[in-house]
Amino acid sequence: MSNRPENNYLDEPKAGRLNIQYAPAAGASVIENPPRFMWLPVVEDEACYVLKVSASKDFPDADTQIFTDIPLNFFTPDILFDAGEYYWTYAVWDAATNAPQTRWSQVRGFTIEADAVEAPLVSRKQRYQGIATSHPRLWLSPQTLDAFRSSLTENPDHCSWETFFEKSVKPWLERPVMD
Repeated sequence: MSNRPENNYLDEPKAGRLNIQYAPAAGASVIENPPRFMWLPVVEDEACYVLKVSASKDFPDADTQIFTDIPLNFFTPDILFDAGEYYWTYAVWDAATNAPQTRWSQVRGFTIEADAVEAPLVSRKQRYQGIATSHPRLWLSPQTLDAFRSSLTENPDHCSWETFFEKSVKPWLERPVMD
């Protein structure tokens, strides 16, 4: 088998009721910008991926965003897209050669609505830079945990905490620990 990506097999199973769906689905109209991309993972452990997004089915260099070395089978870009029609495809990424290791997946098209909610995420690299490794392992440091406690003392429903606690935490406190 040739090492050329277009000849290397990419397992791309059909999504079923009991696993994740490809997203954005072909023909979907998304209401969040940027959209959340998801695909079924390959069997290989430690696989990384590359994602291409373009306003053209042909993915011309000048009109294509390429996101490389994605460690999971889901990804949210850290950039906003203009409203309109887009196409996406993914492949397994080979960090050693800095190139796709497999052929590209089926191309799926979607539309970003003009009134889509803008919700870009900070890139994974930036998100984990300087993160505290102390406990509790929340997106809070010991210093911000104190501020969070103070906010809850002033307002028990700060950031809907009371609702979350009553509906998602308290029921589990009253149940026996599962085997």
